[in-house]
Amino acid sequence: MHSLGDELEQQRLAHRAARIRRALSAMRRLADNRRDEVPIPLRLGITDFGRELTRVEQRLKELQGRPLL
Repeated sequence: MHSLGDELEQQRLAHRAARIRRALSAMRRLADNRRDEVPIPLRLGITDFGRELTRVEQRLKELQGRPLL
């Protein structure tokens, strides 16, 4: 069932996913533009943000799969 809470969570998660995608894009551009080796913190950040995006997108799919009230 879709409740008001589900709708609000879905909107919040969609906004969060968009922010994570923008951050990942910027981090990947930084990594691509480096002439030397990509610093470990940047590589770890890209990995962490990628995992977080996967979790957020999975939760969004779960919410979208629920039947409406």
